[in-house]
Amino acid sequence: MDLQNRNWLKLNRVELQKSIHCNEVLDRLVSKLVFNPEDEDYQQIRAERTRVGQTRLLLEHLATKSNQAFEDFRATLRDMYPHLTLEIQAEAAQPDDVDD
Repeated sequence: MDLQNRNWLKLNRVELQKSIHCNEVLDRLVSKLVFNPEDEDYQQIRAERTRVGQTRLLLEHLATKSNQAFEDFRATLRDMYPHLTLEIQAEAAQPDDVDD
């Protein structure tokens, strides 16, 4: 994943952790082949006990994946959380000043 997309995840981390339901998002990402239920990253996310913890792990693992995986994640957010997408799009206009 390129730096701009990783920065977007960092900038929106808190809002995403409090707003999305990780299990539903993860199921959609499995159907888009971003995650595989047999892989360790998927199992770690599912094993986490809290919703916020699951979302934190989802974002951490997502940051290691491809730009297409990021686009699939954004498309999932647009479908499932259209109100959230509008809120975080405004914030995403300033990602260049976040360090890696």
